[in-house]
Amino acid sequence: MTDEELFNVLLHKAKTRRLIKALKSKHPDKWQRGYRNIADAYEELRDRYVQKSFFNVGIYDPSQADSWPWRFHYEDGLYLSEKQHVCKMSKAAVFNNISEARKHFHTWSGNKKYKMEIIEFKQLVAVPASSLDSNESSWQTAQPRLSDIKS
Repeated sequence: MTDEELFNVLLHKAKTRRLIKALKSKHPDKWQRGYRNIADAYEELRDRYVQKSFFNVGIYDPSQADSWPWRFHYEDGLYLSEKQHVCKMSKAAVFNNISEARKHFHTWSGNKKYKMEIIEFKQLVAVPASSLDSNESSWQTAQPRLSDIKS
């Protein structure tokens, strides 16, 4: 199991519960040792990843809606692509800051007909080993705890 796969399991409560439940059923006498190893692995891997904000430009027709109508169904929404075409979420342009996203929308020829809404999403990204010691203000450390998991 690679670091990314292990971290994926440890980050999601349901996957961690399933892993611990499988340990309990397969190795009833050793599952606590396995649980301790999982907790140690999580603590070691946690500092290698940070949560970073990214932005998409969601667009909508103001004659049909007052705001971006796909608030709880992001995958069904309309977005602006890198080539400034209306597209779905899979081809949407991704920006590092809000000002880049706004600039991209306002240079688009369809900005008179449509309105935009900046959609923020957060994603875990790996931190290079050289920047583990530096404290950059644009990065927020991801701090989910294994103790939040209810058995």
